[in-house]
Amino acid sequence: MILSSRLRTWRDRLVINLYPPFFFTGTRCVHVSPDYRHARMELPLTLLTRNLNGSQFGGAIFAMTDPVFALLLFRLLGPGHVIWAKRATIEFRRPGRSRLRADFHVTEQDLTAIAADLTAAGRHVHEFHVEVMDRAGEVVATVDQQVYVRREERC
Repeated sequence: MILSSRLRTWRDRLVINLYPPFFFTGTRCVHVSPDYRHARMELPLTLLTRNLNGSQFGGAIFAMTDPVFALLLFRLLGPGHVIWAKRATIEFRRPGRSRLRADFHVTEQDLTAIAADLTAAGRHVHEFHVEVMDRAGEVVATVDQQVYVRREERC
């Protein structure tokens, strides 16, 4: 079972890394935990991600964070759910002048809140928070994202 979960997360990382908005900017999913509760994304500073000031382009930073929580929830909740990134806000704190990383965590409390609303109302909007950090560990940007989850309607 452990080998199969490692192969599955390896396959999922490969698919994520081949996703065109990630592939062409060099954004990489470098880790997905076997239980799908943690993922790490990295964004290098390259000619394709550099802005006029020589720091990371804000759109590339935002794109790095956009689908990750929805993808984790898709694996955690399994089939029978519709999951969308509904809204996100980003606050840029300082210029990113090196490789950036973001660690995404889905906690037991997150899953409990989602499950409770799915049982009661059939849908839930959940707020996640992630910090984007540079090599020195300084926060470059913070992202708050709302993810919409509902049970899939069967015909």
